[in-house]
Amino acid sequence: MLSSLKSSTTPMTSRSSILETSGGKRESKHFQSLQIFTSYAEPGLNEFLTRKEQIELENKQKDEEDRLYRKFLEGRREEEEKIKNMDEEEREVYLFQLNRDERSKVIKLTEKHCKQMMDMIYRKKMAYFEKGGDEDWKAILARSYPRDPPEVEPPVYNKEQVYENNYDVFEEVDATAIRIAHDDYKLFSNLVRDLIEGYTSDLEKARVLFRYMTERKFSHESWFLYYPEEGNKRGAPTQLMRGVEFGLETKALLFKRLCAYAGLHCSVIKGYSKATDYLPGEEFVDSSYRNSWNSVFVAGGWRLIQANWGMMSVNNKMARETRQIYQDHYFLTDPDKFIFEFYPIDEKWQLMEQSITLQEFEDLPLLRSTFFHYNLGLEGNAASVLDCDELGQARVRILAPPDVSFHYEVSFFKSGNTAVTVEGEMGKVPLGRFLMMSTEDEMTVFQFHAPQKGTYLLDIFCAVSPTYEQCLTEEPIKYVNICRFKLNCHGVDKPNVALPDCAPGEWGPTKAVKLIGLIPLSHLYPVINAAPDTNVNLKEEKPLTLNMEFEMTKLMLDFVIRLHKNGDRPYDERGKKRDARYRIKDEKYLLVDIKVPQEGQYGLDIFARERWEEKMVHCCKYLINCDV
Repeated sequence: MLSSLKSSTTPMTSRSSILETSGGKRESKHFQSLQIFTSYAEPGLNEFLTRKEQIELENKQKDEEDRLYRKFLEGRREEEEKIKNMDEEEREVYLFQLNRDERSKVIKLTEKHCKQMMDMIYRKKMAYFEKGGDEDWKAILARSYPRDPPEVEPPVYNKEQVYENNYDVFEEVDATAIRIAHDDYKLFSNLVRDLIEGYTSDLEKARVLFRYMTERKFSHESWFLYYPEEGNKRGAPTQLMRGVEFGLETKALLFKRLCAYAGLHCSVIKGYSKATDYLPGEEFVDSSYRNSWNSVFVAGGWRLIQANWGMMSVNNKMARETRQIYQDHYFLTDPDKFIFEFYPIDEKWQLMEQSITLQEFEDLPLLRSTFFHYNLGLEGNAASVLDCDELGQARVRILAPPDVSFHYEVSFFKSGNTAVTVEGEMGKVPLGRFLMMSTEDEMTVFQFHAPQKGTYLLDIFCAVSPTYEQCLTEEPIKYVNICRFKLNCHGVDKPNVALPDCAPGEWGPTKAVKLIGLIPLSHLYPVINAAPDTNVNLKEEKPLTLNMEFEMTKLMLDFVIRLHKNGDRPYDERGKKRDARYRIKDEKYLLVDIKVPQEGQYGLDIFARERWEEKMVHCCKYLINCDV
């Protein structure tokens, strides 16, 4: 089953299909996206349903909901003495059941209200078309947005096809949602009408509601604020977002409510999610990792939406800041990408031609939305749990565009420790030194060599590749997590050795090519296996000379070459004698001469700068194996 999802993890196409026309207006090579966008374009809500009529129905529904909330509060007050006499464990179980019962009643009532609102909008629209005097008004109505929720089946068009010609439109829609999200409303009718005003397509309406949900800040209240105390005359809460803020209504249910006021069919889907604290390979055996999301009928098909995950918080420990990053991935997500994080209890809501089982969902690699944001792909049928071979080795291969760079962390799966004690080393050694990351063309390989039997966790992060100028500023690169894997090592034939303690990052010359245009001519790969000539007397303790050659497409003024022997402390700027030297030939070629002892493993770091007053910037590193 994993092989059938391989296509979903390949890089997406770019926006190159959007061209500039002679009039300066962007237009697609194909008009398919325009047809998708306008397939259910209709008169605005104000044209066939007055604000007063919609508010009248909302007020009736609100009265019914108020009565339900008052009933909840009265019931809790009646049970207060009983709850006080319970022990802590019994009280938690009782309150959990009470909350569940209250949520169930809120869901049932909201579902009824949504249907009432949808029915009224359709009736008013039908009367509008009939009153228009067009003899073929029934045919026009039949082509409009459907009255009843259509059959659930996979969407015909993928997200890229829907988006192709609509980027500029979405920018305007997003600006509307962001502006209104900061305003305080008392009625859903006024809120939704202000959001969708001027938008006639179902896509625009769904988009503005989604972006409102991602931008809206919700407070979280407690029922105990409304319990009877001396001088407390409060009744049931009356604020518009009370359901979400008091924990009786999920954001998915709120999104369905907003869609109903806009005349859009929306379903709340319940299932499992691989949330932030989920670990690869974990089984979904109880209520843990339960979640809910939506499917909305737009662009002629059911599309997946997770508004609650649309805004991601990223903590940068080095910069001591928390950033909010909008995640467009969760709007109209393609089913074969959504399935990597969400599994619906009702199989039909996978919206895939070939559904998968819960076991297969657990086995899928843990890919985050950021994985698809950077247009990445996995090579081979990678799973969430990888077993090392008899040598203690495991590999992850990622396909990536040339403008991204990676970072990784390795830790013990259970303890979270990131270092291991190894005989012969000085103290503890970071587990990251047992992984080699290297890039060739569009393929980046993460090759892990387990130091000992055990279970490990590999986290991989991604960011846009920094420029040479950005490296000079020494500002931290803002990497975000894209995927994680569980690595099982059942034993090794012989202990693996940590890599030399070089500068962090990838091995090989690719980084130098991207950063300063330093192209390798002699050694194209990250590992150099060196050996003396056959006529060398091996009894003599004479260093082996290794010659390397690079072409400089950008003239650099100065280089520093450092050689690290595995097991030794790294060289510092004032440190030991360097075993390497360089020279620049014809202002075009960098020639490096390295004296390597005839046995052992070494790391070679190359630093460069363009001007004397600049700091040295790390360009690349090689692993040298010298074996006689």
